[in-house]
Amino acid sequence: MWYLITLIHTNTYLKVDNMPTIGFEIKRKCKVCGKVFVAKTLDSHYCSPKCGKVAWKRKKDVKDRNAKLEAIARQVSDIREYISVKEAVAMFGVERSTLYRLIKLGRIPVINMGTRLTRIKRSEMERLFLNRAESIAEKEKPVPKTYYCCPIKLFEAKQN
Repeated sequence: MWYLITLIHTNTYLKVDNMPTIGFEIKRKCKVCGKVFVAKTLDSHYCSPKCGKVAWKRKKDVKDRNAKLEAIARQVSDIREYISVKEAVAMFGVERSTLYRLIKLGRIPVINMGTRLTRIKRSEMERLFLNRAESIAEKEKPVPKTYYCCPIKLFEAKQN
């Protein structure tokens, strides 16, 4: 039994003789490094475990950042007329550099009370940007389309 199995080593994977194979290769581009690789499974998106770990770390960092921003946004009371730049970033989902650029251009009126004490009028921010919860809801992924094989489409076309 052991004499029937021989391993052939190639650059991308180990191939076992006398084992069924799918007969084609799936080439994909790694989502992290951009390198083209041969996918071992249909779910492979990364060329190596290192790239998979990098992608996991990036997803985790984004999730942690969003959790921190949501905590900051929850702490801001509805009564406050002026908010800090950090609170504006958390509430409206706008990058800090974008806010400072708009302040410099004069599109957002601010009050500078000293070093690191820039306050933005909340009503102006609401006029320019959506609240964070609304903007995240709009970014939800659409439901994937279902595709049917040709005979069903022909059958549906004949009924209509």
